[in-house]
Amino acid sequence: MSKHLTEVQIARCFAGQYTIDERQHIQQCAACGAQLDRLASSISLFRNAVRDRIDARVALHAPAIVFEDQPPVPATPTWKWAMVTLVAVLLAALPLFITKPQQFVDNASAPADPDILMREINLHLSRTMPAPMEPILILIPDSESIRHLGGVQ
Repeated sequence: MSKHLTEVQIARCFAGQYTIDERQHIQQCAACGAQLDRLASSISLFRNAVRDRIDARVALHAPAIVFEDQPPVPATPTWKWAMVTLVAVLLAALPLFITKPQQFVDNASAPADPDILMREINLHLSRTMPAPMEPILILIPDSESIRHLGGVQ
């Protein structure tokens, strides 16, 4: 080879993927040999800088000192705390889902008073929401309690 090697060829030589002609040229040509040596020293400097930086970062996060007479305390994983929180929320919400069983009145044993029957029908027809949702109305404050608590003046 009469010409000098290209940067790609020198990089291949550094990686060990050279041809016989490229290897002979590196051995015979001082300029190409010096360029390969500069590449090798640059890579070596970069590798050492990375290692030094990693060592410095590891030194900042030194492991905790463990005394021989005390066993190490294992850290509780995050997923365990999430499970504890989930169980607590479910236990807190459980009373909201438990309902009293409805007691049905046997019409055969009830007195057939037409006034009572009409009052029950009027009560049923004048409802503003379905009967199963009526227990929720306890949670909604009425206008008097809002005024007394300082809500509406």
